[in-house]
Amino acid sequence: MSRLSFRTLLRIWPWALGGGLMGAVVAYGLSQLVTPLYQSTSVLYYALSFGNTASDLSQGSSYTESQMLSFGELVTSQLVLDRVIERESLPLTSHELANQVSVATPRGTMIMQITVSSASPELAARIANAIADEQRQAVESIAPRKESGDSTVTVRLIEEGVPAAYAYTPNTRLNMLLGGFVGLILVGGIVLLVRLLDQRIKSSEDLERVTQRPFLGAIRDIEQGEGKAMVMLQDPTSLVAEDFRQLQANLRYATMSKQPVVLVVSSAVSGEGKSTIAINLATVLAESGQKVLLIDADLRRPRVAEYAQVEGSVGLTDVLVGQQTLADAVQPLGDSGVTVLTSGPMPPNPGELLGSAAMSGLLARASKEYSTVVVDTAPVLAVADAAMITHKADGLVLVTRNRKTTTTSLEKCVAQLDSAGVNIFGLVLNGARRGRDKNLKYYEYTPSRQPGNRPHATQPAAGTASAVVDAAHEPAGDADPAAATGDATAQVSLFPDDADLLAAPDDLSLDDGADLAADEWDGAGEPGADDPMAEADESAVGSDEPSGEDGAAQDTGERRPRTRRTQVLSKASEG
Repeated sequence: MSRLSFRTLLRIWPWALGGGLMGAVVAYGLSQLVTPLYQSTSVLYYALSFGNTASDLSQGSSYTESQMLSFGELVTSQLVLDRVIERESLPLTSHELANQVSVATPRGTMIMQITVSSASPELAARIANAIADEQRQAVESIAPRKESGDSTVTVRLIEEGVPAAYAYTPNTRLNMLLGGFVGLILVGGIVLLVRLLDQRIKSSEDLERVTQRPFLGAIRDIEQGEGKAMVMLQDPTSLVAEDFRQLQANLRYATMSKQPVVLVVSSAVSGEGKSTIAINLATVLAESGQKVLLIDADLRRPRVAEYAQVEGSVGLTDVLVGQQTLADAVQPLGDSGVTVLTSGPMPPNPGELLGSAAMSGLLARASKEYSTVVVDTAPVLAVADAAMITHKADGLVLVTRNRKTTTTSLEKCVAQLDSAGVNIFGLVLNGARRGRDKNLKYYEYTPSRQPGNRPHATQPAAGTASAVVDAAHEPAGDADPAAATGDATAQVSLFPDDADLLAAPDDLSLDDGADLAADEWDGAGEPGADDPMAEADESAVGSDEPSGEDGAAQDTGERRPRTRRTQVLSKASEG
């Protein structure tokens, strides 16, 4: 059973809140289905009119108070209600009307409150007043009489019943509050109970609490499908690939950077993604410059050949029985730098082969040729293959899966490995659910510059001395005249092979624009002089020695684009 923690309570409150809202909505709906009832109350006062002395009055008051319960019973009797039914022409029996009448006599008083409930507020008021009138007549008729023949008990109506403005039932607000509270407690309690009884692993804290072993890393859920298991090859810039790089970094500390090292990758039960972890772990180890061999030692349900999309007809089984050598059975895993030894044909005795001396010799030879050997093997609780192979290796990486691996199976798995004396490097949580952190999106990128494609410079503002544009990729008609002429600013490409192209006006081609710039900025500084750039384009071989009476540089030989760009930039700085 998971421990009750603050994080558990935080995860429960949305469910509890939803249950409260649902309960309030249900209570509101039920309240709308109930017929509203209205109440009206009439009030009677009873007094004993016998005697004039204080003693007589006190005795009369005590007598009247003691008779109030009897008078209350008289209200709901047929003597009173039959007269009311006849008087108001009610389609009710005396018993049905009695269910709508309630009588209250406050203790220590001679006051009686007669309350009537009805779907009509006006009808409730009429019935309450009618009952009060008939009650007065009934009491005075049956009470003891004086010598004069008058009744000794006098009943007075001190408050008439009036139509109610609001229904007393249903109380929609109260019902919604009660429904919301019940829903909150009910749903919250059920969710809490489910979480407390849930034995699935859902976080790294669960792993450390259950196993007391190092946590190596969490891997996000990998998309299923043919060839999609090799994340490090297909999408090396994804967040999942970064998870594997973090795993590789943590594993380096767990193994104390030992070289060579033989790692066994396994899990407690099947379906936890151990083969996928093994393939990508081998790939990320090779990415760091290590020479890696990946061995599929799961001779019962091999998956490496299928996931890595390599030929699996020849493999480990052939090497162990002596039909193939290690060098002949291995094959490269694309251009990842990983060498793969698949499982090969499924043998009838996989346990004997994996525990044989041939397997020990194979791992020893592999350790001499490779810096890291990653071995994918069968689940620990299914068979004893993992324990047998790990005895021949340096340690084991135990893979668990989020919301699949249970604490019971994990505890049993670790206990079984401990009893076998297996060195557990640490645990990996596969299929982890990461929070939606906006900062993580910074690392989920796609390279903007692919091999063979050159990025273009952003067009800067015109008139700045550092304004640069890629003229080789922009049509002459789209060039910005202000950028070309505004402050005599030269605009050239970022790349050497485009440096001989200048930004030109809309009505000129790139060549014309270059000639125009050369005419304006010739060697003598006079417009209309011979274009040295054009001469350089026409001449294939010549001399770069300076000539002329004033010693000015006159290029008559082969001119390279970089020389022309230097001229243009120097003229721009002078302007």
